[in-house]
Amino acid sequence: MAIDYSIFKFAKGALRVEAKREKRLTEDQQERACRLEVWRLYGKHCIIPGCKEPVQQHHLIKRSQSKRLKYDPTNRRPVCQLHHELIHGGKITITVAPDGELLVTGDKKYLTFKL
Repeated sequence: MAIDYSIFKFAKGALRVEAKREKRLTEDQQERACRLEVWRLYGKHCIIPGCKEPVQQHHLIKRSQSKRLKYDPTNRRPVCQLHHELIHGGKITITVAPDGELLVTGDKKYLTFKL
């Protein structure tokens, strides 16, 4: 029985088998996986203190600024529709400090929370 050596590649004397790439995920599959991971990491409630409304997902770094972070769950946070509109309207900002702490800043009237 003969061995077909065409599937092997030799590099500096070492024998290496080329593995075929697994099927790539579609954009819809990547989006769904990312959403599920965000909900697992941060829950399904708004991250603004005192808010327990149903959520959308907000990109901390805009998708237009970094295509690489489009499906990165650490670049997303769950926020309710009202707070999402305030963020995009420039009334409040959400940033993550280097130590991972969430920083919410903005005008005082938008930062009155029920605790």
